[in-house]
Amino acid sequence: MDFVSFKKKLIIEIDGGQHSAEKNKEYDEMRTKWLQSQGFRVIRFWNNDISSNIDGVVTRIKEALEGYPLP
Repeated sequence: MDFVSFKKKLIIEIDGGQHSAEKNKEYDEMRTKWLQSQGFRVIRFWNNDISSNIDGVVTRIKEALEGYPLP
């Protein structure tokens, strides 16, 4: 996990290209399900989202912190 707010039970993942490999997708899905079973919400962003759409990323994080449902 890249960032976590224990108070808000929110985990933010920043994923690079290696996460598009099938074995990594399966691991990420399993890990996300486990984190959700522990009460966390998980949102993921691709590295290029950070560099090309930081305003959109910040908006999604703010929405998640304010309690909006995650997509």
